[in-house]
This record gives sequence, structure tokens and C-alpha cells, in this order.
Amino acid sequence: MTQQRTPVIEPALVAGFGSTLVVWLVWWLSHLPGVHTPTPMAVVLITTAQVLSLVAFARLAPRPLLTGLIGGGIGGVLNLLILGSALTVQPDSTAEMVDAANKFRDNAPAIMLGYTALTLAGGAAAGLLALGVRTNAPAADPGVWLARFAVVAVVAFFPLLAVGGAVTGTESGMSVPDGVTSYGAFSALLPMSIMSHPRIFLEHTHRLFGTLLGLTTITLALFAFARERRLVPRVYAAVLLVLVIVQGVFGALRVGESIHALAVVHGVFAQMVLAFATVTACKLSNLDRNPPTTYAPETGAISGKAERMTHVAAWILLIQLIFGALARHTENSTHAVISHTGFSIVVVASVVVAASFLLKADHASETGRLLRRIGRALLIVVFVQFLLGGLTLWQVGMSGQTRPIPTADQLDTAPAIDVAEALITTAHQTTGAGLFALVAVSVFWSKNTRKRALGGAKRAAPAAA
Repeated sequence: MTQQRTPVIEPALVAGFGSTLVVWLVWWLSHLPGVHTPTPMAVVLITTAQVLSLVAFARLAPRPLLTGLIGGGIGGVLNLLILGSALTVQPDSTAEMVDAANKFRDNAPAIMLGYTALTLAGGAAAGLLALGVRTNAPAADPGVWLARFAVVAVVAFFPLLAVGGAVTGTESGMSVPDGVTSYGAFSALLPMSIMSHPRIFLEHTHRLFGTLLGLTTITLALFAFARERRLVPRVYAAVLLVLVIVQGVFGALRVGESIHALAVVHGVFAQMVLAFATVTACKLSNLDRNPPTTYAPETGAISGKAERMTHVAAWILLIQLIFGALARHTENSTHAVISHTGFSIVVVASVVVAASFLLKADHASETGRLLRRIGRALLIVVFVQFLLGGLTLWQVGMSGQTRPIPTADQLDTAPAIDVAEALITTAHQTTGAGLFALVAVSVFWSKNTRKRALGGAKRAAPAAA
């Protein structure tokens, strides 16, 4: 009998990319313009976030110490994308970027040396801590870690979408004039002093989160082709990578070529890609690889009805997303706002009906219980989204007409950011994206359950005869 090898790289990839997401979120919050987090405190917060998140992943691995060390190294490399802003010369204004772009500070090597030492120490500390709190049943199957990495990839979409929503809500989309570089600098090397302007910070960090997502989906595709034996999940991972690349091109063209219509396409397509990412994660999941072998007799019929209704809800939600994007990205968009508001009743009704069918799934099978959980989640999320929609309508009505988007040379004279409006509209958009993704998950699992339940019934019929 061939002994199964103990996975090391697989859990380290999950730990490295997963901890990077946590670190980036802490960095983003602590560096928001106006927060003024002292550098020593920011270092402590970021290091603590790195160590604790590495421990959370490494404790699940067969070799926690190695997972912490290698995962810390992977995270350290990825975190260079945000460290670069501190390594470069810090000009006082964007006008100075002509000469300052991509130039390093004299003490950049010392910063890098200290950063490397801190990263290695953090990884070692995380590995040692994980040894003390390791699980009694570590996952030794590489497929389990592939499934977990797919979940990390899905989670990586949400900060990107949230920051993108904040970019729209604060009229920051044209604050960085170039589509690929940032004021002539490689994206990872835009000085922190330039990001002190709120609109530049939001637009630039949106691009950074996009870069991280791109690296994550590239790794997911390679991971899937290396460790997944089934063809269909590998195709899903490859298609997801293509979709993410296309979305990045849309974003670059929107800014670089000032194509306003692409703002709507970019906004809607992002949420469609997220939905496909969740379906890809479902296809790579352990439940899809090892499905239940028996189902309750009524499961096939119930899941078939749920499948049809969730399909209807998905198409209705897509129409609503288009209305929402038109309302956000179109000047004098009264018609789009009215359409988006009125159609929300149809959205709520379709999701509630779909959830009611999901809640009828059986209690016996694992997929049946999953469908019931999805149904409950849909009811909660659609209720929250409806409330956020009402708050958004009230807030936008209070703020008056749509404000023009200032270009890079108009930032100094642009009106102040309405923080309350940005928070509410961003929450509404991000929750809407999550709702659409959750409906996509319900479509996948209801269809999956129907096919397997009916297939099992057909195989059982001749045996019974």
C-alpha cells in the first residue's frame, strides 16, 4: 500500500494567503486618511494580526510549525505590495511624482531587513503557538486544503468589492489618472504621502486589493491543476482566472481611457465574477467530491423545485444589479433609481419564495441540511439588504443630486466626501453582491442535490425490482 504523503505546501498556501487578507484589512483600516495611527502601534497591530491568523490556519495542518513558517514567508512576500509605499521617497504633492516615481528612500534596505526579521519571527511564533493548540484531527488530504484555498479566494473578493463601492460612493474613481501605474509609479510603490489624500487612497488601495485577488486566483488555478483530479473543477478554476483578468482590464480601461460606460460594466461584472467564484468553491468542496450516497425519497422533487426558483431569483437579482449600477454610475439617473427601488419588491419576493423551497429540504442528508442553512441565510441577508436599500434611498435623497466625479487635477477643489453616504451605499452594494453570490450557491447545491438524488433513485429502482 502506498503511504499518503503529508501535505506541507498546501496548508502553507492557505495560511499564507489567508493571513495576508487579514493583515491587509488591518493595514487598510489603520492607514485610512484621518485615522492617524502611530507607526509603532500600526506595526504591533499588523504583526499581531499576522501571527494570530497564521495560528488559526496552522493549527489545522498536520505540521503546524512548518505551516506557520512557510505560510509566514508566503504572507511576507505578498505583503511587500503594501510595504512598498513606505520604501519610496515621500513627495509632498502629486506634481513631484514626475521625478519621485519608483525612487527608493536611503533607509529602504534597513526597512526591508527589519521587515524580513519581523516576518520570520512572526511565522516562527505562529508555528510554535499552533503546536500548542493544534487540532486532534488535522487534514491530511490535499483536496481539503484546495477546498479551503478556494474559500480564501472567495473571501478575497469582499474587501475588493467593498473598497470599490467606497470608490464609487466617494466619487474617487478618477483620482489616479493612469490606468495601470499610479502617478507613474508601479502600484506597489506609490508613496504613502500621496495616499494621504482620501480619494487617492481609496482608488489606489482598490487596485492593490485587485492585484492580491489576481495573485490569489492564479494560485488557485495552479493549485487546482496540481491537486484536483476531476476535469470540471479545474476548468472552473481556469475560467475564474480568465474572468478576473477580464475584470481587471475593464477597470484599467475605465480609468486609462476615461470610458464612463465601462463603470456600469465593471460594477455589474464584478458581482457576476464573485458569484462564479462561489460556485467554483462549491465545485472544489469536499461535499462535492464526497457526496452523500443516500437521500430521502422526496429529496429529488423538492430540490428540483428549489433549483427552478433559485434560477428565477438569480436572473431577477442580475436585473436588479444592472438597475443599481445604472443608478450609481449615471448622472440624472432618476429613472434608474425608481426602477431599482420598485424592482426591489420583486427581488425580495423571489428570494423569499426560493428560500421557502430550500427550507423544505430533508434533514437526513448533508446536502439537505446545507440547503436548509442556505435558505435561512437568504432570508436574513435579503432582509438586511432591504433595510440598507431604504437607508440608501433616504441618504441619497438627503444629499441631493449626483455629484460629478473629480479628475486627478480637480482633487484640491473637489467637494468634501460625505462619509455617511459612502458607508451606507457601500454596505448596500457589498451586501447585494453577497446576496447574489448566495443565490448562486443555492442554484449550485439545489441542482447538485437534484441530480444526485434522482440518479440514486434510478440506480436503486432496478436493484429493488
